[in-house]
Amino acid sequence: MLVFGSKVYEQTSLAIYIRKEGKYLYLSKPYDDNDNKEFRMDLTNGQFERINHYKTVETKITPVKVSNITGWFTDCSLFCNDEKFCKVIIYAKHLDENHRFKSSVRFVECLTNYKPRRYEAWLSLGIEISDIKESIQRCIKNSDSYYRSTTSNYVSWSPNDFSKNVLKYIRNNFSELSSDAINEIHRMDRDNYDITLIDTLLRKTNEIPQYREFFTARFTRWREEDKVFNIFDLSKNRDWSNLHTMKNIIECISKYNLNIDAFLTFCLRMYNVEGLTMSDLFETRHYRDYLDIEKKLKHNQMRKMDKYPQHFLSTFHLCKREYSVRKQELDEEAFKAQCDKFRDLEGKFGEYSIVVPTKTTEIDEEANELKHCVAMYIPKVIKGDTLICFLRHNENIDTPLVTIEVKEGFVTQAYGLQDSKPSEEELKVLRKWAKKHSLKLSWAWG
Repeated sequence: MLVFGSKVYEQTSLAIYIRKEGKYLYLSKPYDDNDNKEFRMDLTNGQFERINHYKTVETKITPVKVSNITGWFTDCSLFCNDEKFCKVIIYAKHLDENHRFKSSVRFVECLTNYKPRRYEAWLSLGIEISDIKESIQRCIKNSDSYYRSTTSNYVSWSPNDFSKNVLKYIRNNFSELSSDAINEIHRMDRDNYDITLIDTLLRKTNEIPQYREFFTARFTRWREEDKVFNIFDLSKNRDWSNLHTMKNIIECISKYNLNIDAFLTFCLRMYNVEGLTMSDLFETRHYRDYLDIEKKLKHNQMRKMDKYPQHFLSTFHLCKREYSVRKQELDEEAFKAQCDKFRDLEGKFGEYSIVVPTKTTEIDEEANELKHCVAMYIPKVIKGDTLICFLRHNENIDTPLVTIEVKEGFVTQAYGLQDSKPSEEELKVLRKWAKKHSLKLSWAWG
């Protein structure tokens, strides 16, 4: 099978034949008197080895520097009978289009690059990457022209980057995915979204025409006709804005424990009664913002009627107005609730103490006294993304000394006045405190 080039040069010294066996790639070039010049390349490290050279009859393998055969590929066409590896070669050339993929040095660099390796891993699972599939097929079909790139997308994740359950779901449900869809699935997998929920929503929204109409997305590419598809169909959904909208829908259902059938009925009612489209509810995140505000106002005790309001727009505006009035009160409650989870971190260590705040004003005072930016972390503490605590002298327990950030089991920051590094004595206390509570210190403080 032709990889790229012209059939005119087949069976001549201007052709290079490629075959792949395991981790090795064998390359041979015809010469006069039925003699071949052949090399072997280790795809794991890019090492080139010469198998035979010119008229050497016996087979011997000798390491050779790639730079010594830089011009070996000049003006040659590549041929390979492995269809899958042909796609990998063309994909590598797509990534190297600025260098024409001519010299053997560039050939080695491209094929041993991690990006083609990721693409080959997906091909091994039977998954096509639709962003470049058309270009590859056109290249293979048109044997008289060089490959021309029509897209700049490439695969960002390998199958190993996915959890076992999600990878099994991808293998069972898709033979073709866009790189954007793969990226979005990875993000949802990383954030512990229920990926199988997408399949359920796709099936349910396809069963009833009204649901199918509501969840229809449109994707327009330059010089291409509009493409209409179900937003939960990941084999066709490749536009970032549509994927982001779909993720907002999945987040609403998962985070707020929505009943799928009741949710779909609510969406249809909003469309028929208030004229709200999928974009109005989810691309703008109005529905997710409403659920978030309502959850805070009701102190996490949401009823069914709160999740699916009869008159959404008026209810949403009333909730926003009430929340703006009570925001300071609610933020203080959420801040204290988050800090109370870490009260066990408090304690005395010789002449020092570790203190966990109870009010946002304590962090504001810390920022003013020590002249640093810890006040910016108050929203993160409220969301539960991080924790701020203080190192103080026992004799002056109310006087700021060192501000500490704890995040995901790590002591990520510890700064004194004007972002100064703690003294060696203070660092000893931090190390002792971190060890007691099984916290890891970042390299700067460890």
